[in-house]
Amino acid sequence: MEERSIRRDLADRTTDLEEQLNTMRNEYERIVDERESQESTVDGLQKAMQEIQNARKRELRELVETSQAEMATLRKQWEDCKEELNSSQQRLEETQKDLERALPFEKEVKEKNLLIGKLRHEAVILNDHLTKALRFLKKGKPEDNVDR
Repeated sequence: MEERSIRRDLADRTTDLEEQLNTMRNEYERIVDERESQESTVDGLQKAMQEIQNARKRELRELVETSQAEMATLRKQWEDCKEELNSSQQRLEETQKDLERALPFEKEVKEKNLLIGKLRHEAVILNDHLTKALRFLKKGKPEDNVDR
C-alpha cells in the first residue's frame, strides 16, 4: 500500500512534471516564434534604416556637389566681374586722360569759333559796304568814276 501510494504520488508527480514540461515546451516554442518574428522585424527595420541612411547620404552628396557647382559658378562670375571692373577702371582712366588732353583743344576751338563768327560778321559788313559802293558807282555817271 505504501508502495502504491508512493507510486501514485510519483505518477502524479510525473504527470505534473510532464504537464509542466509540456507547458514549458509550448512557452519555449511561443518565445522562439516571437523571437523569430522580432528578429525578422528588426532585420526589416535595419534594412529600412540602411536604405534611409543610403538615401540620406546620396541626398547629402548631391547637395554638396550642387553647392560646389554653384560655388564654382559664383566664383567664375565674381572673377568675370572683377575683370570687368578692372577693364572699366582702365577705360575710365584712359577717358580721363583723353579728356585732360582735349580740354585745351576745346578752349582753342571755342576761341576759333568766336573768331570765325567775328570774321563772318565783318565779311557781311564788308559785303554790304561793297554792295553799296557798287550801287553808288552804277547810279553815277561813268565819267565821274576814276580808275585807281
